Amino acid sequence: MTPMNSSELYVPHNCAHCSQIIIERPSLLRHDTYRCRLQYSKAEAYRAAKDGCSVYKLLVAGLRAATTREHARLFLRAVQGKPDVHLPRVGVRGADLNDRILYLAETMSERPFQIAVHKHQQAVFTVLGWGSFWFQINAYPDDPASSTFSAPPINRNVGSICSIQLARKWLYECAEHGTDTHQLCGQVVDIHFTPTRLLRIEALDDSFRLRLHESSLNHEQFRYAALSYCWGGDQPVKTTTDTMAQRKVNINYSSLPRTLQDAVYVTHQLGLHYIWIDCLSIVQDDPSDLALQLPQMPNIYKNAFVTISASSATTCFEGFLDTRRPAASALCEDVVLRYRSKDVKEGNVYLFENTAGASSGPIDKRAWTLQEWKLSPRLLNFATDQMKWLCPSRQYFDGGYHSHHYDDVIGQNKRSASTIERTTLQDWAEVLDSYTQRALSDPGDKLIALAALASEVGEARGLIYLAGMWKEHLEIQLLWRLWDKPVKRPAQYRAPTWSWASVDSWAMFERETSDRVAITIVDVTIELVDRSFIYGPVKSGLLVVEGRVISGEWFVNKESTIVLSGLDIDDEDLECSDDGYSDEDMTDIDDELDADRRSSSHDSESIEDSVGLNGVDLTADAIESNWDTTDPYFTLNVNCLQILAQGSEEGAAGLLLLPSGSAAYKRVGHFYFDRRKKDVFFGVLPQTICII
Repeated sequence: MTPMNSSELYVPHNCAHCSQIIIERPSLLRHDTYRCRLQYSKAEAYRAAKDGCSVYKLLVAGLRAATTREHARLFLRAVQGKPDVHLPRVGVRGADLNDRILYLAETMSERPFQIAVHKHQQAVFTVLGWGSFWFQINAYPDDPASSTFSAPPINRNVGSICSIQLARKWLYECAEHGTDTHQLCGQVVDIHFTPTRLLRIEALDDSFRLRLHESSLNHEQFRYAALSYCWGGDQPVKTTTDTMAQRKVNINYSSLPRTLQDAVYVTHQLGLHYIWIDCLSIVQDDPSDLALQLPQMPNIYKNAFVTISASSATTCFEGFLDTRRPAASALCEDVVLRYRSKDVKEGNVYLFENTAGASSGPIDKRAWTLQEWKLSPRLLNFATDQMKWLCPSRQYFDGGYHSHHYDDVIGQNKRSASTIERTTLQDWAEVLDSYTQRALSDPGDKLIALAALASEVGEARGLIYLAGMWKEHLEIQLLWRLWDKPVKRPAQYRAPTWSWASVDSWAMFERETSDRVAITIVDVTIELVDRSFIYGPVKSGLLVVEGRVISGEWFVNKESTIVLSGLDIDDEDLECSDDGYSDEDMTDIDDELDADRRSSSHDSESIEDSVGLNGVDLTADAIESNWDTTDPYFTLNVNCLQILAQGSEEGAAGLLLLPSGSAAYKRVGHFYFDRRKKDVFFGVLPQTICII
């Protein structure tokens, strides 16, 4: 049986022009790199490019870029030995006159194209010594070139029988390993959990018989796959209260969207009879079933025999077994070139752009899939370029790259208490850094889509969860701030303003503990929507802290401008250290702003007692509904709550707060004051405030 959406096999580029290129290894290799000149002249290269040769189209584009007037000027200065220009050719530093003469001679040659081969299985095409186009080099195991280039070529045909057989080999090697391999991976015998509902798969001649199996017995244990994919909108086939009875009898395979069809096919080919798919395994319109199943997500993915990730598909309709092609952004197609070894044996090598560190695809933009990936013990990833494998011990690629082994980190998990605390901060900061860049079709799922991963971290380390943050590290975690420009604050309540979950944007987080913490947490409470779902959505939150507070006038639309008031500090106290900044640069607001403030203020004494600061770091959390984002003089009277005290290497940092009600504040931003200035919080007495 073949997948429903299988397509023709992918064949790398190999035309009459590039087939004349020979990578020839010297008999005596004195360096890690050797070069081979391409025999085509400039005119021949232009004709080959016009004929559609992928290699020469790339080289001609580089030739045109290298011969512009600006590049010619830079080249002339480089050859003349000007100190402000370095020769860009690989391997030429430009300091030696002989190098410069050689460079000039090569540039004037009618055959200006070369390919340099590096020992780390990489090649670079050069044009006039200017352009550089990097490729990975591979060879099949039975080819003479494999003695030098040991990794096989990328297999773009991810739905082929050989790919699925390789995936099955990876899976059972990991799941049923001995004592010498996959030491960081748990064996299947250690798993004692089965989801409430699984899709049962029975193979027919050219299709599958499917039904929903509902388990009411705790001792039932099945090896099952789990699917991680992008919905891309409402699902055309899903389980509801009306369709539940029919789902238990039969689910029409051909009615499923292509991604689900592919998942069923792969599961069967892996030798499994069950798969968990959220839209079918959870009753989508039953709040009680959702409340029961969502807290089970950690167990569902942790205990899956394998998680199949449809990383290349933007929606459930696309499928993920189509033959891959090089990315649209690729400079060149995959290419086959001739290779001649030092013993004159000929073979073939395959060149492709190195994308090992590239994003897996659309799935990386979906918030729900982050926890699915991180919780899965074995992940079979159908990425945009090829099939890949990831488990705690190994990372495998279906061609192109060598595998990575992580077993050597065994024994590094014995940490002191302080290191565990720091690791918690670092790990959670990395999780949130990735999570806050991802999108949700329903913004109300902000905390729900992270609940499984939060549960895993909290229960393993005995931490108390507070709307996306940990009570044990709350002081430091309050210092989250935005990478991106703020967007409107969500109309629907999701979390208290002191939590990152209250806003929509890519946020950055502190990764280290600090001995400069300047606040004391007096009390913190969270009201949950469902008391049994402690990692789920919240109704409200209250944070009571004791700390130093300074009032100020924040110019919201002026970068890095705030005017602090009520300070017993003279101007000379704010002078900076001698590091290139003047007092005027760091302590004055501009004349136009100052004049505007004075003309609009009825309290001249407060103006005289205030201190304007430039060069500070001020970031808003979100755009509030009543803010004027066009007026450069729009200001807010805020309170600056110090979280971190000023130190010798770092300045004071904290939160910008606005009154909200009679006795509480809401967080609206984050501040950082320069360490080179006088500590404006020095001598300020702590006070107790409430933040909602």
